[in-house]
Amino acid sequence: MVNKKYKEGLMKQEIIKMYLEDFLGTKEIANKIGTNKSLIYRILKKEGVAMGASRRKKLLFQKKKLIPYNKRFFTDKQTNDMVKLYKNDYLNPPEICKKFNVSPQLIVKILKEKGVHQKSGERKKLLHKIGKLKTNKGITKENYPKLASKFKKEFSDKQTEKIINLYNIKFLSSMEIGKFFNCSGRTILRILKEKRINTTLSNRRKNLFKNGKLTFYKRTNLHKENMSNMLSGRIVSGRTGKLISNKLKGRTWEEVYGDEKAKLMKEELSRVTIIRNLEDNPAKRPDVKKKIALANSGSYESKHGKEKAEEIKKKISKPLEKNPNWRGGISFEPYTPEFNKQFKLAIKQRDGFMCLKCGIREEDAKTLFKRGLTTHHIDYIKENTFKENCCALCLRCNSEVNKNRESWTKFFQSLLNKRYNYQYSESGEVVIEFLKEKI
Repeated sequence: MVNKKYKEGLMKQEIIKMYLEDFLGTKEIANKIGTNKSLIYRILKKEGVAMGASRRKKLLFQKKKLIPYNKRFFTDKQTNDMVKLYKNDYLNPPEICKKFNVSPQLIVKILKEKGVHQKSGERKKLLHKIGKLKTNKGITKENYPKLASKFKKEFSDKQTEKIINLYNIKFLSSMEIGKFFNCSGRTILRILKEKRINTTLSNRRKNLFKNGKLTFYKRTNLHKENMSNMLSGRIVSGRTGKLISNKLKGRTWEEVYGDEKAKLMKEELSRVTIIRNLEDNPAKRPDVKKKIALANSGSYESKHGKEKAEEIKKKISKPLEKNPNWRGGISFEPYTPEFNKQFKLAIKQRDGFMCLKCGIREEDAKTLFKRGLTTHHIDYIKENTFKENCCALCLRCNSEVNKNRESWTKFFQSLLNKRYNYQYSESGEVVIEFLKEKI
């Protein structure tokens, strides 16, 4: 019967009027006529009236039939329903939001715009008057023990004995015992206090430590050793790392780890830093080495031009005597027969096969520099070959020491004086003990 009416065209005009003039949706029109939503949409499409969702919303928004709330649109009817639920049915925003599939904050916003929303204190008073809310106004300090006794959970003598055994003998916590008796941990602590059982944390820890249920460390040197062993090679979270760093602030390694361990740690740290610095050096990479070699290859004329090349050659071809580092040809002088392999090995053994300046080991020096440790004359005189005047250095440090010779002699003499109690004169030129032996 309905399809016949459509053919006549009377119903079509009514549907278009409802859609364009009354601004009803397809669902609302379908409910009025008693047909399907999709059928009405087909009729509107045939007539060329149907709109897309975004276009329809814009039109309704222009006619003030639709209000947007955070990319969510509500009709006037829906907003009025919200106000009714809040005012007449006394429902709160969290209850209303479930019906509209929206957050409670959004409903609060709509109610505020409508001027209906009440503050929490006013709302509670209103609900209390109607009887929708129960308050604890009748409770006082005098009435509380009487009212609390109604809700108190009571235990028999057997049950209390069980609780005490589980707490003292099996060493279960109040929360764990509460799970057995379907009650909270507080109620069990109350029963234990009534029976005059000590439930303090310090006493509990002592009992657990005696029975081997808890590992406990006193604040002694042994505790420090255990802490250092625990933390060595361990990945710690950011929070615990900060706590440890705050505790160790202002304390030296000697205080925390002891003198022997601190020495070893410092030696390892210096060794690792030297190796890292050398490994990270890009000049040691084979591809960079090739580039440097290519850049250095060729004549000065091809690189700098004729005029600059001549200037460079003149600078290089200066006589050795005019060089600021010239010391009267000391480097060309021969070493004494005392400066032999046995003497060099004895000095390396004395210094622990480590460089006196940087602390690198001989094994690491061989891998990095392709050469072991060298023996260095502290006063730079080859004739003075004795243990008080020599020290072990790596190839890099030996080349660095050639500048500022006076300061380096004082530096190495002070180091040897601290380590081996060698005595030197104030000028640092003569070794006192050595002269006494010779005289």
